[in-house]
Amino acid sequence: MLNSKKKFVTLLKSEFSWDLGKYLYHIKLDEPRAAAEIVHKLKYKISVLGMKKTFVFAEEHKERLHAGDASLDEDFKKILKRINVFLDLLD
Repeated sequence: MLNSKKKFVTLLKSEFSWDLGKYLYHIKLDEPRAAAEIVHKLKYKISVLGMKKTFVFAEEHKERLHAGDASLDEDFKKILKRINVFLDLLD
């Protein structure tokens, strides 16, 4: 069982890192709708981590991005940084 947990954590870290990079790329290029698609994927990783309030925030951010509004980006980046630090601590 331990091996499957380790595989899950490894997969979560890998996918999160990939999605984080894509999110930052689309934000940098001012492509909010493309970034919204990545936020949609990130929401489920946030859910797996049990971050209910962050999940709700990510949903709001995704909806705003779909409308072309990236005003929540800085707060979302802070959240992503905290998640990234947490995942780095997992073995």
